[in-house]
Amino acid sequence: MIINITTHTVCWAGMLGHVHTVGTDYMLGHVHIGTDYMLGHVHTVGTDYMLGHVHTVGTDYMLGHVHTVGTDYMLGHVHTVGTDYMLGHVHTVGTDYMLGHVHTVGTDYMLGHVHTVGTDYMLGHVHTVGTDYMLGNVHTVGTDYMLGNVHTVGTDYMLGHVHTVGTDYMLGHVHTVGTDYMLGHVHTVGRDYMLGHVHTVGTDYILGHVHTVGTDYMLGHVHTVGTDYMLGHVHTVGTDYMLGHVHTVGTDYMLGHVHTVGTDYMLGNVHTVGTDYMLGHVHTVGTDYMLGHVHTVGTDYMLGNVHTVGTDYMLGHVHTVGTDYMLGHVHTVGTDYMLGNVHTVGTDYMLGHVHTVGTDYMLGNVHTVGTDYMLGHVHTVGTDYMLGNVHTVGTDYMLGHVHTVGTDYMLGHVHTVGTDYMLGHVHTVGRDYMLGHVHTVGTDYILGHVHTVGTDYMLGHVHTVGTDYMLGHVHTVGTDYMLGHVHTVGTDYMLGHVHTVGTDYMLGHVHTVG
Repeated sequence: MIINITTHTVCWAGMLGHVHTVGTDYMLGHVHIGTDYMLGHVHTVGTDYMLGHVHTVGTDYMLGHVHTVGTDYMLGHVHTVGTDYMLGHVHTVGTDYMLGHVHTVGTDYMLGHVHTVGTDYMLGHVHTVGTDYMLGNVHTVGTDYMLGNVHTVGTDYMLGHVHTVGTDYMLGHVHTVGTDYMLGHVHTVGRDYMLGHVHTVGTDYILGHVHTVGTDYMLGHVHTVGTDYMLGHVHTVGTDYMLGHVHTVGTDYMLGHVHTVGTDYMLGNVHTVGTDYMLGHVHTVGTDYMLGHVHTVGTDYMLGNVHTVGTDYMLGHVHTVGTDYMLGHVHTVGTDYMLGNVHTVGTDYMLGHVHTVGTDYMLGNVHTVGTDYMLGHVHTVGTDYMLGNVHTVGTDYMLGHVHTVGTDYMLGHVHTVGTDYMLGHVHTVGRDYMLGHVHTVGTDYILGHVHTVGTDYMLGHVHTVGTDYMLGHVHTVGTDYMLGHVHTVGTDYMLGHVHTVGTDYMLGHVHTVG
C-alpha cells in the first residue's frame, strides 16, 4: 500500500481479477474503492481535506485480514489495526500528534510474540518490548533522551527474523531491515528527514513480491517497484515533486498487462499506455496541463470493452462511459467543475452491481450507491459539505457485512459498523472531532476476538481491549496524554503469561512484568 498526502494509488492483488479504481480529486481528496473477488479484499483509500487524512479499510476473507490505515490531521497520525486470523496477528501502528508517536502492539498466536513500539511526544522516544514465547526472547529497545536515536537488533530463531529499527536525529528516520526465512520476507522501512520519506523494500519468496515504497522530500514522492513472480506483476508508483506526478509501470506476465500511469508537473498530466495480451486491452490515459484533462480510449477485444475517460479543464471533470459485453458493465465516471464532482453509474449484469460515485461541489461530496445482486451488497458513500463527511451503509448478504463509514464535520469523524455473519466480525471505526479519535470495536465469533482501538482527544490516547477466546489473550494498549504512556495488560490463558508494558510520563520509562 502507498500512502501520500496529495496523491496516492493503492493496488491489491487477488489471483487474476484485480478490481481497482484510482481517482484523483485534484483539489481536495483522492478516493478509490476496490474489491479483489478471489481474496475478497475490500479497501477504500481517501484523503481528507485538512492535511490529507489517508485511510484504508479492508478485509481479506481468505486470511481474514482486517486493517485500517489513517493519517491524522496535525502531523500525520498513521495507525493500522489488523488481525490475521490464520496466525492471529493483532497489530496497531500509530503516530501521535506532537513528533510522531509510533507504536505497534501485536501478538503472534503461533509464536506468541508480544511487542509494543512507541515514540514519545517530546523528541520521539521509540521503545520496543517483546517476548517470543517459544524461544522466550525478551528484548527492550529505547531511544535516547535528546533526539531519540532508537535502534533494535533481534533475531527470531524459529522464523529467523533479523531486524534493525532506528530513528534519526532530525525528524525521526525509522528504518527496519528484516528477513523472514520461513516466508523469505526482506523488508526495509525508513523515514527521511524533510517530510517523512518512508520506503520499504521487500521480497516475498513464496510469491516473489518485490516492492519498494518511498516518499520524497518536497511533496511526498511515493514510488513502489514490485514483481509478483506467480502472476508476474511489475509495477511502479511514484509522485513527483510539483503537483504529485503519479506513474505506474507494470507487466502482468500471465496476462501480459503492460501499463504506465504518469502525472505531469504542472497540474497532474496522467497518461497510461498498455496492452493486455491475453485480453487485448489497448488503453491510454492522459491528463492535460491546465487542470488535469484525463482521457482513456480502449477496447477489450475478448470482452469488447469500449471506454473513454476524460477530465475537463476547470477542476478536472473526469468521465468514463463503457460497456463490458461479457459482464454487461455500464459505467460512467465524471467530476464536476467546481471541486471535482466524481460520479459513476454502472450495472454488472453477471453480479448485478449498481453503483454510483459522486463528489459534491463544496469539498468533494463523494457518494456511492450500489447493490450486488449475487452478493447483495448495498453500499452508499457520501462526503458532506463542510469537511468531507463520508458515510457508507451496506449489507453483504452472502457474508452478511453491515458497515457504515462516516466522517463528521469538524475534522473528519470516520466510523464503520459492520457484522460479518460468516466470521461474525463486528467492528466500528471512528475518528472524533478534535484530533481524530479512532476506535474500533469488534468480535470475531470464530476466534472470539474482542478489540477496541481508540485515540483520545489531546495527544492521541490509543487503547485496545481484546480477548482471544481460543488462546484467551486479554490485552489493553493505551497511550496517556502527557508524554505517551503506553501500557499493555494481558493474560495468555494457554501459557498463563501476565505482562504489563508501560512508559512513564517524563522521559519514557518502559517496564515489563511477565
